[in-house]
Amino acid sequence: RFLGDIEDVSYELLLSRLAETDLGRRFRLRWAGLGAFPRATRATVLWLGLDRGEDALSALATTVDVAVDGAGFPPEDRPFNPHLTLSRLRPAEDVSVLVTSTPPFAIPMEVDRVTVYQSRLGSGGAAYRVLEEFPLPGEKRRGTIVGERTGRRFGGSLELCVFLGLQLLLREIRTLVV
Repeated sequence: RFLGDIEDVSYELLLSRLAETDLGRRFRLRWAGLGAFPRATRATVLWLGLDRGEDALSALATTVDVAVDGAGFPPEDRPFNPHLTLSRLRPAEDVSVLVTSTPPFAIPMEVDRVTVYQSRLGSGGAAYRVLEEFPLPGEKRRGTIVGERTGRRFGGSLELCVFLGLQLLLREIRTLVV
């Protein structure tokens, strides 16, 4: 969930709300096929969807939204749509052949934390930095992707994301697509 520019006081309240919230236990999901927003024939976003774990991820997103709303941020105006953005397309393109002809990837992943990211837009796109992590309890499974905490001070926009080991996942997808 993108929060935009926020003040230090709001940020500290957000962290407090997340820390006191029962975020649930870690769970597994599986990335599957490609999709596009707003539609494949005129796509501005190419994404990877799920075929397992969507309910657990949606429940976690709802729990996080309640905590974020409780910290005084306005509610999200769009429904949660679990996906991983692979590319933003400017101008819009027809990716319908790619979406329909690419077989599902079936990439399993364990969701083991909620991460607060800072994003800064630059000439090469957004750069992300981990600010805070909230581990989900439960037994760690083999192959879990582990991130690294880099500090709490920030300036700029904040995004709240479920940690999904984006770099490893994208490397695996590039290998499968290329």
